[in-house]
Amino acid sequence: CSRLCAFLALWLLAVVLAVTPIPAAAETAAWTPAQASESLNELRDTLQTVQQRLQKKDGLGDSDLVALRNQLLAAQEQAQEMSVRLEPELLSVTARLNQLGPVDDPAGESDDIARQRAQLQQSVTELDGMIKLARLIGVETTQGLDLVSKQRRAIFQAELGLQSQSVLTPRFW
Repeated sequence: CSRLCAFLALWLLAVVLAVTPIPAAAETAAWTPAQASESLNELRDTLQTVQQRLQKKDGLGDSDLVALRNQLLAAQEQAQEMSVRLEPELLSVTARLNQLGPVDDPAGESDDIARQRAQLQQSVTELDGMIKLARLIGVETTQGLDLVSKQRRAIFQAELGLQSQSVLTPRFW
């Protein structure tokens, strides 16, 4: 019995390891600020396009609304992923900036330290702005998803209210 249990345990472990995805190095690598900024701009453009289509309300059927919802869900997921990916970088840069400490005497600080401090402060500002923008995009996509749900609900209720033939009439059959 112990051999059978050991065999089943090894077999189960092999199945779990075979099914578990291993993240690629590119997926776990930190994004550069330029890549993150470009991705955020693309997400913002996508979001604006979807919002414009939702506000027009002309001829959007259920399939159109489903497609818009899928675009919003993808944008929301990307924005959340970007925020999660950028936060460790922000923490790292902030920690390095804190290691330099406050400026005691600007005149007595070396040019190299002052330049390093300015670069780190600029990086903190850029990363913080990108994280806030990613979170804002996440909130706006949630609002867009709510609007899509309301419009789909309105379409569904309108279809429920349509008058149709009774099941009891011979013409229905």
